Amino acid sequence: AHVAFDRSLEYSLKSIREGTRLVNGTVEVDLPYLALEMFESNAGGKIYYLIREQSGRAVTGYPGLPMPPPRAAPESYQTSFYDASFRGEELRMGVLRLPVHDVPGAQTRVVWIMVGETIEPRQALARQILTGSLLQECLLVVLALAIVWLGVGRGLRPLHLLSAKVAARTE
Repeated sequence: AHVAFDRSLEYSLKSIREGTRLVNGTVEVDLPYLALEMFESNAGGKIYYLIREQSGRAVTGYPGLPMPPPRAAPESYQTSFYDASFRGEELRMGVLRLPVHDVPGAQTRVVWIMVGETIEPRQALARQILTGSLLQECLLVVLALAIVWLGVGRGLRPLHLLSAKVAARTE
């Protein structure tokens, strides 16, 4: 469940990366239509995003989103995931550290692209998977017990017959 949700965060980061560029020394972001649709959908939990310059200036998004801890800070062009709290809610965050270049001025700036999602949809899916697998396991245990009971009953039937014949002779 967590891998699937992390993968969707990673795709969101990559789609935002495509619309991030440096123009005349200023970081500009064109959020793709699909990313905007994901942020506005109410299908799952709440989605938060932030594009922040290395200097700390928020370009767009929710400025209070927490930065990754040093151990989770990614290398350039790599995605990293971490857990954080924001506005009293637990989030699963994906972060991408991206150097952007302004070709005419040959300037480079580093931006952090962060997308976070509340963990309720993950927990709901994990519970659903756990419940389904427990039901299957219970069914398998009941089926195995029935097979053992029938097998032992059939296997001991000749012994019961022999025991009855011996008991009838001794009378």
